[in-house]
Amino acid sequence: MTEPDRGTDFEAFVLETSAAFSRVARAEAGGDLHSAEDAVQVAYMRMFTSWEKIVARPGNRAALRPHRSQARGHRPIPA
Repeated sequence: MTEPDRGTDFEAFVLETSAAFSRVARAEAGGDLHSAEDAVQVAYMRMFTSWEKIVARPGNRAALRPHRSQARGHRPIPA
């Protein structure tokens, strides 16, 4: 997968899943919008770095749907 293809495919995935990831993260963050947004950004950054591996395996992309355990692993990024 070329870099532009990878970015376009990942962008489509983000647009498709961002509302759901945000809802789950906000619930896990006790309603704290800023912490939820940080958690979602961290999750997407981690997914992007492995995106080629993720999409190479059949069924992996379908398995990437938000659930509460993904939001729990969030650690704030140091400023």
